[in-house]
Amino acid sequence: MSWKALVPRVVKVRMDADFKVGPARTTDAVQWWAQDHYVGFKSMKALRWAGVNWVRWSYQKFPDAYFAPADDIATLFREMATAGILPALDAKSRVFEGGCNLGRNLWAIRQAFGCEVGGMDISPTAIRTAREEIWAKLDRVSLILDNVLTSSWFDTIPDRHFDVAFTRWHLIHIPRSPEKTKYLENLKRISKVFVILEPVSPERVGTIRSQMDGRICHSWDNWGLDYNLTRYAARTPLENTEVFYSRPPGSA
Repeated sequence: MSWKALVPRVVKVRMDADFKVGPARTTDAVQWWAQDHYVGFKSMKALRWAGVNWVRWSYQKFPDAYFAPADDIATLFREMATAGILPALDAKSRVFEGGCNLGRNLWAIRQAFGCEVGGMDISPTAIRTAREEIWAKLDRVSLILDNVLTSSWFDTIPDRHFDVAFTRWHLIHIPRSPEKTKYLENLKRISKVFVILEPVSPERVGTIRSQMDGRICHSWDNWGLDYNLTRYAARTPLENTEVFYSRPPGSA
């Protein structure tokens, strides 16, 4: 037993999953978010000492976990700008996030660079809370309630309108489909550089796993091959996350 195991600490407890491998319908997989089922969902933590969870308790993740600090994405974007992949962001820049929820990543970016930010999410509670409670006093913010797979909003946005468009642990919850591919093409088109931060699992790649009667989906796509993205070896610590990007020549 390592010395770390002898130090009491609070840990997240993995819940028993009922994931099933197989096809998932997009219309079912978005229900967890579109119908706000996740808002009342509770996770588990425990006080662990000497390898044993002595005390367990449940906690509600929304809203706190969905607005946890995300300073790492600002650090990553600075790193990628230094590497010549992203443009250097400033107050004149525009950044868009697909699947933004409350906008925790956008908040970190806004605080770091002062740029204009926008996002889209399918959760009514998330967008309402973000507009009314979190972002209400800030200008140059646009938070859109819509389905990213079917939204006509993308048709109104000119090419390369945003300096950066990105997703973070968002695409993993959308089953592979022609609609998903078109969505990523839209994100590429409206931005100078498109970046994704998504989990990778070599043993699961190519599979789709569903949970909660299909209302939650983990689509383990091959991000690079499936969507013509380039992997970026980030030095910024990002838990269980890999970074991929698409950048037209001369865009940064």
